[in-house]
Amino acid sequence: MGCDPSGRAFADLFSPADADRLLTTGGLRHPHLRLVRDGSSVPRQEFTTRRRVGGRSVDDLVDPALALDAFRRGATLVFQSMHTFWPPLAALCGDLSAELGHPVQANAYLSPRSARGLALHYDTHDVFALQVAGAKRWEVFPPAFADPLATQPWSAPAPDTGGDGPSAPEALGPPQVESTLCPGDSLFVPRGHLHRAWTTSEHSLHITIGVRSRTWHGVFEALVARAADDPRFRAAVPAAPGAADVDHFRRLVHQWVDTQDLAELAAFDPAPHQRALAGHHRGMLAAAMATLNDATVLTHRHPRAALRLVEAGDHVVLHAPDRTVRFPARVAPALARLLDADHLTVEALSSHLDHDGRLVLARRLVAEGLLRPEPAPGPEGEAGR
Repeated sequence: MGCDPSGRAFADLFSPADADRLLTTGGLRHPHLRLVRDGSSVPRQEFTTRRRVGGRSVDDLVDPALALDAFRRGATLVFQSMHTFWPPLAALCGDLSAELGHPVQANAYLSPRSARGLALHYDTHDVFALQVAGAKRWEVFPPAFADPLATQPWSAPAPDTGGDGPSAPEALGPPQVESTLCPGDSLFVPRGHLHRAWTTSEHSLHITIGVRSRTWHGVFEALVARAADDPRFRAAVPAAPGAADVDHFRRLVHQWVDTQDLAELAAFDPAPHQRALAGHHRGMLAAAMATLNDATVLTHRHPRAALRLVEAGDHVVLHAPDRTVRFPARVAPALARLLDADHLTVEALSSHLDHDGRLVLARRLVAEGLLRPEPAPGPEGEAGR
C-alpha cells in the first residue's frame, strides 16, 4: 500500500518547495549541500562552480543546473547542518538540545525515485528520521559495536571485533527493522546500528535529527585537558620508569581527580551550540542600531525561567542559555528587577540607578543579546525604529 500523497507532516520544518527555493535561488555552497549516488559521494566539482565574490574567487558555489541534472540522474541532495542556516530546524534543534542535554543537529535528504543514497553504514550519533514527503524504505541492523564515538566512524576498525566489522548485512542476519516511511512517520536509529535506505517508485524528502551524545569519554578528555595546567603532569617521564615512578603517578592522578569538580565537567554547556543556531541572533542588528532612552521598552530574548542571577563577591553573574555575563554588584537590584518582569521601560529602573547608569546597563544587556528594545507608544517612541 502506497503513502498518502496529501500528507503534510513535518513540512513546516522543511518542505520540497523549501528545498527548491534553497537550491535554485543561489548562494548555497558546498558542503552545506553535497550529493551522494549509489552509496558514494559525488565529487563537488561535478555540481559546483567558480565565481568572483567581492575581491576573491570562490569555487564551492553550488550550480543549480548541475545539481538538478545530477538529481535527475539518481543523486540524492543532502542539505547539511541545516540548524546553522534554516531557522525552523534551528528552533527544533535548540529546543531538543535544551531538553536532552546534548547538542542536536539537522540534515535533510531529497532523493529521486528508485535511488540509493548512502551505503550500509552506521552513524556516531543517534538519529531521528522524519519523513516529510514521498516514501523511503529502511533496513536497520544490530550495531557493529556499541556506542561508537565521533572518532570511531564506520570506516574505522571496530574495537569490539578487532577488525573492520561486518561489511554486508548478510553477516548480521535479518534486519531488526524493515519499514517504509510515509509522510508523518519517524524512525529512531541509535548510534552504531547499521542501516541503509532507498526510495521506491516515489521521490522522498526526509529530515534527520542527529543527537550528538556527550559521553563519559568526553568528560575524561576534558579532565585530561585540564591536567595540562598542572606542572606535575608536564614533567618528563623517566627513560625507564620503574614501579615507584608508576605508583607515584597513580597516586598523583587519584589525588588530582579528587580535587576536580567532576559535576561541572559533566554539565552541559549549551552556549556554543545555541550561538551557532540559525536565527539565534535575529533582531540584534536592529537592536544595535536602536536609540535607547527612558521610554524604551525592554523585553527578554530568553524565557525568564532560563535566566539565573548569582552573587559572587564584588560582582554578580547573570547566567543565560547561551552565555554568562558579569556585572558590578551595585547593579544587582536593577538586574533582579529586570528578571522579575516580562517587559518594562528603562525608566522603571530609576529607583535603582540614575539616568546614565540605567542607560549604560540597558545598552549592555541589549548588546549581549539578553534584552531587546521595543518601540515605545506615542510620538516619543523612537527606541525601536
